[in-house]
Amino acid sequence: MVNCSICHKSFSSPSNLRKHIKIFHPSEQTELNKLYHKNSKQFKFTCDCGKNFNHKHHFKAHQKIHSSPSSINKSVKKKCPLCDYSRLNKLKMLSHFKDTHFINIVSRKLEFSTLEEFLNWKADVENKTYSRYLRNSKYKISNNSESHETVYYCCHRSGSYIPKGKGIRQLKSKGSNKINAYCPASIQLEKNNNGNCNILFIETHIGHEAEVERIQLSDSERKDLAIKIEAGIPYDEIIDEVKQSADPVDIKRIHLLTKKDLHNIQICLKRHSTAITKTNSTNENINLEENSGTPNFIEPEHSKTNKNTMMTINNAQTQENKKKYLEEKKELVKAEFVAHLNKINSLEDLENFRTMINSFSNHNKMNEISCFKINLEAIQHNKNIVTPKEEYF
Repeated sequence: MVNCSICHKSFSSPSNLRKHIKIFHPSEQTELNKLYHKNSKQFKFTCDCGKNFNHKHHFKAHQKIHSSPSSINKSVKKKCPLCDYSRLNKLKMLSHFKDTHFINIVSRKLEFSTLEEFLNWKADVENKTYSRYLRNSKYKISNNSESHETVYYCCHRSGSYIPKGKGIRQLKSKGSNKINAYCPASIQLEKNNNGNCNILFIETHIGHEAEVERIQLSDSERKDLAIKIEAGIPYDEIIDEVKQSADPVDIKRIHLLTKKDLHNIQICLKRHSTAITKTNSTNENINLEENSGTPNFIEPEHSKTNKNTMMTINNAQTQENKKKYLEEKKELVKAEFVAHLNKINSLEDLENFRTMINSFSNHNKMNEISCFKINLEAIQHNKNIVTPKEEYF
């Protein structure tokens, strides 16, 4: 049994006593908590707010709540990429760049009304400078009734390469993105309770060049590619489409797209691509009306769907984009078929039409988008082409 020293009520456990203090004696909570926890259990570490810890790393992690960002020191030394100088303190490193190497560190203070506005600005800066800013740390600072969240973003080239495997696989031919030194380019974001975002942006990069092949695809680019992968579009076709949109004067990371990038997107987003498995696709029929040479595209009532048909995309916007893309591809295929059908006037034209269909199928242009069965006998009848009966399909 433990007793409250203020109202002298008795409680069966210290935890019940602390709840009582929090409700009925909030002004005395800090001092009483520090007193009562020692009567029940000896903790190795006690915070001024009354919370207790047995492990040092838990205690230090908790202390960050009450600390300002400037008081939190990183234990890893920052090494200059231009010489052997290294320091723990970021400000000393910035002074070193200025005083020793005569490099002017350019910084700006910016303000955004919403987090979304900040993220759009960040994406624009990354695209223009061929860089990426990765979240390094995040702290939530509480001062009485006011609180704000501080997030640090560092240059993706800054830092040292730390192998995580057992050394079985060889490094990439171009090496790690890390320069094994400190690049000062960074973003410090402070988000207030009202949603305003204050930014300290250091835009000077040191120790590396702006290499477009060294950056990753953006989130929006990865999402767009994921839609095409899930739609069953072959990797080669996706890559060709992307490269055709490239501007020789302004090459972006997306224009250097490789099959490895697409494979990584598929694995990372846990998507299944029928472009890889090349499974049997759903069939559609093209029936010719008796008095018309124009095909009608009718989906069969009982189409067989393979096990590996594309997975449902949860995001509504992604679904809409995917549907639009498929519709456009279908219209292109339909247009090509109609154009060839109108040109059929002889047996030779009919054979060419058959070759064209086989070409479409071999290049997977219709697979998983619209794979059609063509009734060539109906075409012959409508075109009045007399030929021996021959089954094409």
